[in-house]
Amino acid sequence: MAATRLPLAPGALPCWARSSEDGRGLVLTLHVRPLARASGPDGRHGDALKLRIAAPALDNRANDALVEFLHRGLALPRAAVRIAHGVHSRRKVIAIDANSRAIVQRLRAWDAGRDA
Repeated sequence: MAATRLPLAPGALPCWARSSEDGRGLVLTLHVRPLARASGPDGRHGDALKLRIAAPALDNRANDALVEFLHRGLALPRAAVRIAHGVHSRRKVIAIDANSRAIVQRLRAWDAGRDA
């Protein structure tokens, strides 16, 4: 099933999120802090959303936990979330192969410091 293009008003997305070039997905800029007590959003880090991930940065466990957090938190199939850049860095660019109002609302809630 092909994703549909969701027209977004200017300012609809937080500064760390943007529509993909084809408009059918989203691109997120994240600053990931592994080995946290619990996984979740933790405010901003410059132009990125800071995310705590409760997994160590060993053997790709933090990256796997990040993808798991995003796919569950955004109610997406795991295959719709991938790390496009920054596999070995705290700063990551995430490609989301979906674009819906529910996802945008969740991203805005995370940006505002709400977990919902």
